[in-house]
Amino acid sequence: MGCTSSSPGVGRKNADPTIYASGTWRDNPDAVAALTKCLGGVKVEILSQQLEARFEAESVLKMLIFNGLAHEDADLLLIGTGRGSCQATVCLKGRLVGATTFASGYPKGKEPSIEDKKRMVSELVKDFPIKGVVVWGAAYYVAKESDLPVWEDKGALMLRNGFGASPWRSGTDFNKLLWTKSLEYLPMLVIRNITMKDGSIWKANWGEMLQADFYIDVGSGKVAEISTRTGEQYQNVIIEGIGNIRQAAKAIKGFPTFVGGEPVRKPEQQE
Repeated sequence: MGCTSSSPGVGRKNADPTIYASGTWRDNPDAVAALTKCLGGVKVEILSQQLEARFEAESVLKMLIFNGLAHEDADLLLIGTGRGSCQATVCLKGRLVGATTFASGYPKGKEPSIEDKKRMVSELVKDFPIKGVVVWGAAYYVAKESDLPVWEDKGALMLRNGFGASPWRSGTDFNKLLWTKSLEYLPMLVIRNITMKDGSIWKANWGEMLQADFYIDVGSGKVAEISTRTGEQYQNVIIEGIGNIRQAAKAIKGFPTFVGGEPVRKPEQQE
């Protein structure tokens, strides 16, 4: 559904916010253009799947090293999963090497495709000396609903100087996800929000690569206002897919950062 364009900048105080469209929006640039129009010309850019994979993987890698869960020369497979798409990125000796594969996501209320996810991970595990796997995003909920040993949401994830129980599990613990069969002999960690040692809440994000304090992510099933430092979602609003442009625009306009203000944390967030 479209909307009537408002005048550019109406009600806004500062520079335009950083707004990126991801997931299924990537396949419909006309919908993104219509959303920009609904926002009075405030630009909504499409974030490529390659950049999303790299940005998120970089944030996860830094979090693992900071919390003592990976060495600075770690060899890892980092897998981000969303409602519209998934991406797997290889890290060798502590650096992302540009080897990334993609698959479809976990659409809400529908059965996800398993075969393309098997292909996504199996070719990377075959070609690179992976020693551990970290998964985040929509697959967390699928695993949790199957009573698999995901890491506690907002749990502290620190293992410094050898103290504390290791959160790493065997890949065999996650075989109910079906596509993880090729990962069964590797240590594996499935996460969502993490409590850092300074008390802040961390979540996989694109932030460190963006020149802004906050950004707005327009995803396949949700619009969220996010901290670039920690990835914490200050507010989010469920949307009914890319067909409802007006709903997405209304959600974005309701975020304080859209009008140049400071974000306001809402205690109860939708998933």
